[in-house]
Amino acid sequence: GDPYLPPEPDRPFLQEVGAPTGKLRIAFNTKRSDGTKPDPEVEKSILDAAKLCETLGHEVVEAAPTIDPVAMGNAQATIIGANVALTLDQRGEALGRNLTENDVEHITWLMANAAKGHTSTDYAAATLFIHQMGRMMGSFMQSHDIYLCPVLGTPPPKLGVLDMMTDDVGTYLANLGKIMPYAGLFNMTGQPSMSVPLHWTEDGLPVGVMFTGRFGEDATLIRLASQLEEAKPWRDSKPQV
Repeated sequence: GDPYLPPEPDRPFLQEVGAPTGKLRIAFNTKRSDGTKPDPEVEKSILDAAKLCETLGHEVVEAAPTIDPVAMGNAQATIIGANVALTLDQRGEALGRNLTENDVEHITWLMANAAKGHTSTDYAAATLFIHQMGRMMGSFMQSHDIYLCPVLGTPPPKLGVLDMMTDDVGTYLANLGKIMPYAGLFNMTGQPSMSVPLHWTEDGLPVGVMFTGRFGEDATLIRLASQLEEAKPWRDSKPQV
């Protein structure tokens, strides 16, 4: 969990719905942290969202924080793996027996076992890295009120693409990185983010765009969400089943 608590809101968030946003400075980015482009449908969703924000009177600039995707992935794997291993150990204690690989998904079991090969200094280094990411984003957000990027690197994937029961860890991690390369950063920094369904594919699937605010400034996102929904309503849009 985050080591810090966000400040108390000035008023109930419900009162932020419909409140003026003021002119916001919005940075947008479409590329993954390794510099590769997302699916064309996803890229279009961000470019269209940026144009919409501009028509609403906001200042929109193309800018992105500098991130080392390999270091970020390693830090995530170390911290998540350690917590998965602890959870399995605690569950085993509660049941009065050692868990086996037949009790959990294959990927979960492999993560837990990999974590047991890490050292305490590995965990400390991973924790230090995510704190560095928080400070880096804090500096980036001093120049921007909002950061706009994709939620996913692809349109919503089909069920089973991320198969936790697979033994092919390489393919699983490759798919994970392709589909979800953006949100992990904000799981580290603790910033408020929102997924807004401003774009829909021809097949009727929503493509979320992610707006991220400064730490503790959730109210700004709610005001912006209200403004966006009024400008481009999505309440009557329903994905096909």
